[in-house]
Amino acid sequence: MMTVSKPYTKMTVKPSAKIGVHYARDGSRTNYTAALLSYAAGLLAKPMLVTLPFVLLLMDFWPLRRWDRDEHRSSLRVLIIEKVPFFALAAAVSAVTIWASQDREVTVSLSTLPLLTRLGHALISYVVYLWKFFWPIHLAVFYPHPLTAPLWQAVAGGVLISVMTVAAISWRLRRPYLLMGWLWYLGTLVPVIGVIQVGWQAMADRYAYVPFVGLFICVAWGVPELVAPLRRGRQLLLAGAIISLVYFGSVTSFQIQFWRDSTTLFSRALETTRGNWVALNNLGAALLAKGRVQEAMTYFREVLRLKPDYPYAHNNMTLALAHGGRFEEARGFYLEALRYRMNYVEAHNNLALALAHLGRYEEAMDHLDEALRRRPYYPEAWNNKGYLYALQGRHGEAIPCFERALAFRGDYPDALNNLGASLAKEGRVAEATERFQQVLSIAPDDVTALNNLGIALFNLGRYQEARRQFEEVLKIDPGHGEAKRNLAHIQAVTKR
Repeated sequence: MMTVSKPYTKMTVKPSAKIGVHYARDGSRTNYTAALLSYAAGLLAKPMLVTLPFVLLLMDFWPLRRWDRDEHRSSLRVLIIEKVPFFALAAAVSAVTIWASQDREVTVSLSTLPLLTRLGHALISYVVYLWKFFWPIHLAVFYPHPLTAPLWQAVAGGVLISVMTVAAISWRLRRPYLLMGWLWYLGTLVPVIGVIQVGWQAMADRYAYVPFVGLFICVAWGVPELVAPLRRGRQLLLAGAIISLVYFGSVTSFQIQFWRDSTTLFSRALETTRGNWVALNNLGAALLAKGRVQEAMTYFREVLRLKPDYPYAHNNMTLALAHGGRFEEARGFYLEALRYRMNYVEAHNNLALALAHLGRYEEAMDHLDEALRRRPYYPEAWNNKGYLYALQGRHGEAIPCFERALAFRGDYPDALNNLGASLAKEGRVAEATERFQQVLSIAPDDVTALNNLGIALFNLGRYQEARRQFEEVLKIDPGHGEAKRNLAHIQAVTKR
């Protein structure tokens, strides 16, 4: 909410902008430096803030009214110059963000999506966002890009935006908040409107929260001014506020229910959009995580029908196939995933596991090394590299790999379990016991860790403690064959 006071307007703004208001009042270098440092910190948290220098200029226009001077042009030049360090920070972060996106192969090339198509779709998106501001219905976590921009829609969007912009400019003297709010909306959407296309979303509801502030400014000042001349203006304003709260509260309550879990979220996205390959893929992944393998594969196949070059669906299909022990088939899908995205480290990692199950250890190690070359801090790949060494009986080489995995992720149960197993094979049973106990402090029902701890305790001669571990395994999984054999062995040993 925003309230007007003289000579300045007090606004609920981000810290850097709020400090900037203090600077605008007193010209203090301390406040200027604080605003600049706050902005730098904000950029580190959210690159979306690259538009803040533009917003600060709008605030100079209104409500600060720093442009309202006789020496208008000189003042504007000074206002722009004082924002140069802010623009420089924004430019640097923009460059780094674009570079990082290209490195992750998520920036769409102009050959795939031409500039004219992007511009046309941007005009359409501005109108759609505006519509959702008033009518936030049929929302989705992902809107697939249509790859086209119908000419009539782009032209209509351009005309509507032009008319509203001309109207806001024409009212700039009597209602400056309209121009400020409208330009806020248009300007802060620029980084995410799709001219630089990062990913395959047509738009995203999460992009709108900053741009919508500009529209809220227009409404918050415009509606009271509109109803003020009316006889029952205050009552109408109160009634409108109540209706708005009930309406948006109801919409929010309705929308929240779809964020219960991944299955619900992506199922809803499929209901509200068409050809949504991302929602199909993610719904399949959610089902796969629940062990519903055949259902998951149905969704992955549909993704690959809609978008054959989508590497994540190829990767997920391999995980489903590997779940059923179909490693040779899985290998083919992994290779397809890597064909469409060479730096897909998860695919390299998963392909290595499939190759390991096929006994092709050398090829598997090559893919793990490639994954770690591209992402040295990847704990899963370090764990799998250690696992690959352990499969070959090379426990001395496996141990440092597990330790590297734990250096990047200290609460990684699989790495702790594997490290304990290799330490036990190397005769370091007491250390192994500690690792298994660490696993159980994280996941008390981990039957592999319970069974391994029982074996380690048995080897230390602590038979009664070992017996309790195997009995606990059988409580959780009564059909655990190894735990049954280990318990029988203890009973035989202790009867001698």
